[in-house]
Amino acid sequence: MKSHNKSSKTIVAGKLIWDQCGHCKALVPEWNKMKQSIRTLSKKTPGVFYRFVEIKAGAKEQDHINIINNKYLKDSEEKLAVQGGYPTVFKIQEGKLKYFNGGSRNAEELKNFYLADTYGGNQEEQKQQTQQREEVANKLDDSLLNKNTTESSPKSSGFMDKLRSFFGGKKSKKRRQQKNKKTQKRR
Repeated sequence: MKSHNKSSKTIVAGKLIWDQCGHCKALVPEWNKMKQSIRTLSKKTPGVFYRFVEIKAGAKEQDHINIINNKYLKDSEEKLAVQGGYPTVFKIQEGKLKYFNGGSRNAEELKNFYLADTYGGNQEEQKQQTQQREEVANKLDDSLLNKNTTESSPKSSGFMDKLRSFFGGKKSKKRRQQKNKKTQKRR
């Protein structure tokens, strides 16, 4: 298991399933796409850690549910339980439990559900922020793959400054001054 920074925000993304359930079987490929998408995004977004949980119906189901309740919902009155049958898709964030209600269980809808309230703002803003983060991450990936071309280099046209600005990082004043001196010397 990978460790994560203690100051990071842990979000539990989970599902309660039954092996014989047709809806649960249909959910598997969409769930896997959503997980991969969120993992890729969260690797490039500091401060947020997703823990994916899949609990299968059976003799030990309630034991696993109790572990989740005791670890993530200890101070909450609401506790995790099967909601109207299988699959039950849920999210636990900052000690609050939310269930996925309605909508299609495709990868995009699930991803939007799990990303909602993660970065603040309403869902439409979050979709836009997610798209922007993915675009920045893709540009960064492209630039790292194409190091030989100056046009796609992370150093060109202030790309790293834009990336830092987008994710809230700041250069120190001293470092900016050093960069300006080097630029002036080249001229």
